Amino acid sequence: MRIFLVDNKLRAEPIRLELGDPDIRPPSPPPTYDQAGTRTNDRTTRVKKAMEGEHNRLVRYMMATVRDYMPPETWSKARLVKKIIIPQKKYPDVPFMAIIVGARGTNHKRLQMESGCRIEIRGKGINAMNQTIEEQNMPQHVHIEGDTEANLIKATALLEPLLDPTHPDFARARALGLEQLAVVNGYTTQLQHIRCGLCQAMGHHASQCPEFNNVEMSYKMADVKCEICGDKGHATIDCPQKGTAQQQSKEWREGAEERAKVDQEYADLINNLAEENDPLKTAAQGQQ
Repeated sequence: MRIFLVDNKLRAEPIRLELGDPDIRPPSPPPTYDQAGTRTNDRTTRVKKAMEGEHNRLVRYMMATVRDYMPPETWSKARLVKKIIIPQKKYPDVPFMAIIVGARGTNHKRLQMESGCRIEIRGKGINAMNQTIEEQNMPQHVHIEGDTEANLIKATALLEPLLDPTHPDFARARALGLEQLAVVNGYTTQLQHIRCGLCQAMGHHASQCPEFNNVEMSYKMADVKCEICGDKGHATIDCPQKGTAQQQSKEWREGAEERAKVDQEYADLINNLAEENDPLKTAAQGQQ
């Protein structure tokens, strides 16, 4: 059986990898390296990873279909992984991440709860803690981890409509996301999600508050007056003529400085003329 053949090859020393015929095998992908400079996707690593994945799937299939089947002692249960590429190049203006995650992660939590899988967005430009070097070089994609094939199928069925803008469920998911965002931020048309601004209770507006309905409330206008235009409807800092007033004030200050300079020069000239025509000073200079 295939399961025993793969198991024996993986447990052999050294491991007998199924490298295949070099004349017909597919070309290698672009190389990727870790932080130490070691290549992480050479042919040996890729073949070993593929064989381990096949062995894991075969063991799971045997456990699900054959009664009293015992997996090999060296087999360790690994979670199943699936990746769905986000069509960002085809639809560059569609916010796929916002639709999948939802307002403050509400939709993301719902997807994980309904599917029983761990769902993450990884790839270029995504700062995910658990993604590998290879995943960092991949296009943006949805990373799905589950314990069973059924969980992966359920997660795929939930995610695929969210990645297709032409699907009817995409528009509904987008509208639901906007509604969730409004609820989270406190703006909603649903009465059960409205909080009263007076008693802080849920379910009614402040104008319909039963605790303050019979209380006469009076409002007094604040004593505010703009120092620029004199209007009482806004503060000085919010005056629409603020820029014009500042410009006028600047021009007046520059003009005042220029006038003061002219006055000072005129005063110096008068003082010089008075000193030259002083008779006492002239007589003293003649005696010398």
